[in-house]
Amino acid sequence: MPPSSKEEVPEMDLMCRDLNMRLRMARAAELASFNLLEEAEKVLCHGGISRASVAELDLLARIHVQQGRFEEARARWEEVISRAGEGQEKSRACLEALKEFKAYRDKVMVITWRIALAILALITSLGVGLLVAPKL
Repeated sequence: MPPSSKEEVPEMDLMCRDLNMRLRMARAAELASFNLLEEAEKVLCHGGISRASVAELDLLARIHVQQGRFEEARARWEEVISRAGEGQEKSRACLEALKEFKAYRDKVMVITWRIALAILALITSLGVGLLVAPKL
């Protein structure tokens, strides 16, 4: 006996949603490859982040990293892991790499500020020395 039209509708709906998601992913990936990150993000977030698939969230996290929005990227990858459970080694590796990058960036910033302050102190002491030095 052939399946009723009621049984076919959910299956067709599921297929259409999957195709739509794949098209969004392809379009967003294409835009991101041309560094059109805001446009790619809009394509992925159409309908809200809560409705995004795991693959869309992963791509969105990668876009956030390229934009320098590290906390948002971390949140997206954590959501990927919580939704998908096991088998998310790539997302876990991305989270770890992001953590290492942030630690490195923070260390570089501390060193940069120390150098800037040392230069400022040197310039200030030279300026004060010139002001108080006897004029010959």
